[in-house]
This record gives sequence, structure tokens and C-alpha cells, in this order.
Amino acid sequence: MPIVMPIADGVNSYIADYSHSRPDIEVRCPNCNGKMGPWSRYHRHPRTRGGRRRVPIYRWRCPKCKKTRGVLPDFLAPYLHHVTEVRESCIRSYSEGATIEEAAEEAGVDVRTVCRWVAHARRVLGGVVSLVSNLVAELTTMVTWPKVKAEGTRGLMLLLFDLGDILCGATVTCGSPGVFPRVNSSNLHYL
Repeated sequence: MPIVMPIADGVNSYIADYSHSRPDIEVRCPNCNGKMGPWSRYHRHPRTRGGRRRVPIYRWRCPKCKKTRGVLPDFLAPYLHHVTEVRESCIRSYSEGATIEEAAEEAGVDVRTVCRWVAHARRVLGGVVSLVSNLVAELTTMVTWPKVKAEGTRGLMLLLFDLGDILCGATVTCGSPGVFPRVNSSNLHYL
């Protein structure tokens, strides 16, 4: 399984900075926690709003356990074809009241794909809401929290985006804006 890390602000900056040289980051082996060394690279061709882009993915190898891992920038998720920005914008549009068809057309994505993303977001939502409610309980005195704008799943999705933007804006200084890249970078869920 690849390692997801916040390496660049987006696809364009990643390609500009790392198309010919690997990022200068320290990578630890998820198996034995040893320091991994540079190994090789391969390319992925994720779908963005402007079409497919050729993105180099650099691999590291652990000298202790001999395992190799690719390090994905946080705008990508393992095994998914679209960048996080596209997936997030579809789910955000749907949660703000657009139909699945409208969200798909706006992003240039197949309707069935957006249906899968929304269904997955609904499944993940239960766990994230309990995590966020625990954070709210701890941070109530420090932040003014938004009120729920709608009822049901869409209301919870909107609240999740608002809370994620507040929490991520207050604590994270690098990476793409929004809630889902933060979730990706800590390897909790992939949307």
C-alpha cells in the first residue's frame, strides 16, 4: 500500500517541482519504522479538471526489511483515478443541494462515478461525525462553530466540510485546501 504525504500544493506545483527529481523528504518504513532510501519511480495518470496528467510517483526501499513503497502526494489516493480536488468538489456540490447529475456534469465526471463517491462519503460520514463531535467537545471554548444548514445526510456533509475547513485552516499550513486532503494525509479514509 502506498504512503500518502502532503508534498505539494497541487498537481501543477508537484509536476513543476518533482518531474525530474524526487522530493527531499524522510520516509519511514510502515513495517519496521526504519529509514527508507530512494529506490525508483513510476508514473500515474490521474484525471484532473483539465484532463489526464502524467505524475511521477517516487518509490523508497527499506534496507532492513527490503520492502518498497511508493509515496503519493496528498492530491492522489491509492487506486483512485481522479485527484482529490475533483472528488471533493463533486461531494461538496451534492452536499450543497446539487443533484448527482449536476455535480457530475460540473466536474466532467461520469454520473455513476459520482454516485459511488457519494455512497462512500455516506458510509464514512458516520465515523467522521463521531470523530468531529469529540473534537468539538474538546475545542468548544476555542472556536465558534457553524450551525447545521440542512437536515439529514446533506446537512451532516455540509457541517463536516465547514468543521474540516476550520480545523485544517487552524492547524495545517501545507497541502491542498479543504477537509479531504487532510484525511488522506493521515491515511484515515479515501474519498
